[in-house]
Amino acid sequence: MEAARKKPSSSCGGGVVDDRLSNLPDEILHHIMSFLDMMYVVKTSILAKRWRYLWTSLPIIRFIDDGYHDHPYTHENFSKFVTNVLLRGGNSKITKLSVVSYTDCGMNSWLSIAVKRNVEHLRLNFFDIYKELELPYCVFNCKSLKSLCLGLDAGSRIMEDDVYLILPDVIDLPLLSTLSIHSICGMCTSKINKFISGCPLLERLEINDCKLDDSGAEVDIEISSVKLKHLVIQSCYVEEKDFDMWLYKLIVYAPNLISFTCTNSGFNNYHLQNLSSLEVADLDMQVIDIDADYDSEDGEEEETRCMMKILQGLSSVKSLTLHSTVLMEIGKGLDTLEWSTVSFDNLRSLQVTTVTSEDDLMAIEYMLENSPYVENLFIKSNFWNEKYSVNVAEYWSDELSLQHLKCIEVVDVKGVANELELLKTLLKKATALEKMTVFRCKTFFSRNTSPANKEDSQWQCFTDELLKCPRASSNVEINCFLNPNNDI
Repeated sequence: MEAARKKPSSSCGGGVVDDRLSNLPDEILHHIMSFLDMMYVVKTSILAKRWRYLWTSLPIIRFIDDGYHDHPYTHENFSKFVTNVLLRGGNSKITKLSVVSYTDCGMNSWLSIAVKRNVEHLRLNFFDIYKELELPYCVFNCKSLKSLCLGLDAGSRIMEDDVYLILPDVIDLPLLSTLSIHSICGMCTSKINKFISGCPLLERLEINDCKLDDSGAEVDIEISSVKLKHLVIQSCYVEEKDFDMWLYKLIVYAPNLISFTCTNSGFNNYHLQNLSSLEVADLDMQVIDIDADYDSEDGEEEETRCMMKILQGLSSVKSLTLHSTVLMEIGKGLDTLEWSTVSFDNLRSLQVTTVTSEDDLMAIEYMLENSPYVENLFIKSNFWNEKYSVNVAEYWSDELSLQHLKCIEVVDVKGVANELELLKTLLKKATALEKMTVFRCKTFFSRNTSPANKEDSQWQCFTDELLKCPRASSNVEINCFLNPNNDI
């Protein structure tokens, strides 16, 4: 065997040159090929006899239809090329198939071949598909499929030309553990529920930038799974029909869920049930009470009540990120709302993005007050108006004591009064604080168009004021940086 591997492939100037690349095992050569588009992989067959059929058994296959960029084949020829390549693989298993295409021509043929070859991971991205896309049923009945990523994009067309995905009535994917769908329009909510129920081993679900419709009997999305561990819902909304989109519910029942991300989603009712295993959550959305006057106290209280209901469903979380939209919803009705306290006894890390408004400060104080064991506080400052000044002391209780808070990190600091007051207050109340780290924003705030040296001087004044502040903890270390890499 060793002698065979050292067999010379060429000679130059009387010396023997080993073809070390060809002598590598199939597994390593296949791994190298897996990073290339199949158009280039197939061309390796001319390198040497060793390479002639090596590509046919490649387990990780990717096709990219780049027809708008001097690609040697048209979209139709691309589909034929995909079919022929997959056919040449015989019965060898496909571990991962990734296809980026501008046409669905011939799609049924090559997808059927992939299913017959027991594909395990399938990633499909279609661009410039008109009106609707209907995948062959074998994809939704594939017994070997473990992950499915499906995306549609308007591409060069105007965004009004939505592409609708046609789903079958019955879905049976017994091994599917990961499902990701993005940029898809017109999926009936009832079909989504059937999709999820047809994947008994589903552990990761991602729904990104999707537009739903209510053409089915069910109008709510219900995600119920004892296996689900990771859930991401981003920019998911229902087609507007007399503003009824805000009446839709998102119901989540997942006792083994570990991470939950929900951002910019058009639901007014969130029912989060039995998320006892939750470790990480990230929220950035707004709830709207369509029956109340937006400017009235009743409307603000109802919106706060809806957000508090969401927080109650996340009360077991260990690491929580709340963006300013969520803080605003929490804070604007707290002073008048009668609501039972939500306690976050498991919370160890709290991250907030804030504009340091009254509502934001009230919400942050509420979260800290009801998270008795929080150890790490991360703040991203989105302060937007220098003239907008808030006295933190007016909104934070004198009794608030942060006995377990050990580390505070603040980024994008502009150097305005609100930020300094917030940091001063935290230093006064964090009795066990060990470290506070402050990072200056790249474009430091100044009243006038100031040269860099004046901005640096203002930053120096800000840090000097911070370092002079009284501290509840005698062991706290305060560090101020121009950016995450450079100290002042």
